[in-house]
Amino acid sequence: MMKSAALLVLLLVPLIGIAQQTATSSLPPETSKGTTQDKATGTYTNTELHLTFSYPQELLPEDAHAIAERGHVAMYGTQPETDPEHVRSEACDKVLLMVGKDGDPKKAEITIPGGGKAPSIEPDPTASILLVEIDNSCVPPKILKKPDNALAGLALQVTQIPGMTSIDQPIWYEIQGHKIHFAAAQGQPLSKDGKQLSPYRQIIAGFAVELNGHILVWMLQSDDVDFFNRLLDSKVDFGSGAPQALFPEHLH
Repeated sequence: MMKSAALLVLLLVPLIGIAQQTATSSLPPETSKGTTQDKATGTYTNTELHLTFSYPQELLPEDAHAIAERGHVAMYGTQPETDPEHVRSEACDKVLLMVGKDGDPKKAEITIPGGGKAPSIEPDPTASILLVEIDNSCVPPKILKKPDNALAGLALQVTQIPGMTSIDQPIWYEIQGHKIHFAAAQGQPLSKDGKQLSPYRQIIAGFAVELNGHILVWMLQSDDVDFFNRLLDSKVDFGSGAPQALFPEHLH
């Protein structure tokens, strides 16, 4: 089965569907100037963007490039370096943060109901958070002139995975005066040839915002609704010094 985090990185390919040219590859997060990541508290800071983002500390740094390559093979059955869209995606999408949590089989909760009924297994949750910056040079100028349309489209990409269905209607809201576009989906993702990629229901959400001239996209994933709500509670600060929850509500 494909690792759940790969579902998020796979979305990097449709994210550059609005691109018309290929940009120069950006530095990876750990070598980008003005960024820090505190593993102990689960905090990412980017001084250039005036951005601070705090997430559940169980989520640890992961290799987005390696996950994307494995996910591409699972989804499309081809090598990523032979796919022009995958290559353009890696050039246009600068990964700022990739953290995740694998499920621990030893922590699965087994319930034996009795009466001859089969036991039920509640797996230890998996979860991932991906934060990327879309290179403005990859976005047509006419789209940049209508940022709301572009941001809404970026958030909606999470609903485009085969096997996933939208959760309610996409919406927008504000954090510290910045308009956030949000969309979410749930289901069991499928590869392009119809094979099931995960044995459990996945919940994925996309968030897109323009911050000081930069286009940022968050993608959140979990196979457990309670843990997913913890991801939604992650705190973001766009420079005002008053962190707010990334999303103001919980899913049920």
